Amino acid sequence: MFSRAPRTRAGRPGPVPAAGRAASDPTTKDRIFAAAAADFSAHGFDGVSVDAIAHEAGVNKAMIYYHFEGKLGLYREVVRDMLRAVAAAATEIAANGAEPETKIEGFIEALARLRDQRPWFPPLMMREMA
Repeated sequence: MFSRAPRTRAGRPGPVPAAGRAASDPTTKDRIFAAAAADFSAHGFDGVSVDAIAHEAGVNKAMIYYHFEGKLGLYREVVRDMLRAVAAAATEIAANGAEPETKIEGFIEALARLRDQRPWFPPLMMREMA
């Protein structure tokens, strides 16, 4: 099969080299997730196609169905990723013996760290709430 290198946007992972992959290179699933998260954040669920995600990730769209069972499954996984991280942070903060004000400050700081790690999530959630 012939393969062409995908066009990538700044900050997006590029194609994985065919010969030998370094441990830090993203997996196919990671590349799909990253492309979908950015695209859903920018355009919303209805504004993104499986073809566009596959193109951005540099994969065949069948890989999206293989790893995520389709666009809706992929979208759900993008949302679950952040919700799991928020839940883990909240559980840890709630379990400590700090005063309520300190817990609230810790939760806000945790949300800010998670936002930095997942910059796609705030715009995605704002779209959902709207």
